[in-house]
Amino acid sequence: MQFFPRSRDECGKVIYLPFRAYVLLAFVSVELLRAFWPQHGGVPDSIILVVLGYMGCFVVFILGAVVQLATHRGAQAATNFFFAFITFLIWCHSLHYLAST
Repeated sequence: MQFFPRSRDECGKVIYLPFRAYVLLAFVSVELLRAFWPQHGGVPDSIILVVLGYMGCFVVFILGAVVQLATHRGAQAATNFFFAFITFLIWCHSLHYLAST
């Protein structure tokens, strides 16, 4: 069983794993915990950190995709653009939570 990547290409893929996990797990946890928020105007203040995390992930995905395009790694760049798009959609979905804080 191999835990650490052996080549630079494998290392390039592993670098984005925490950001991809954050995007998916933060969305699921916010949607699950939303049932426990108070009904009238009760959004936790920590939602601001979640939205800022989405913004950071979006920047990382876009910059990574641009670097990968510059180094002729089109398939990896397409994957990062896809995750940037998903992050943008989730970020837009979570903006209405900020309006009620």
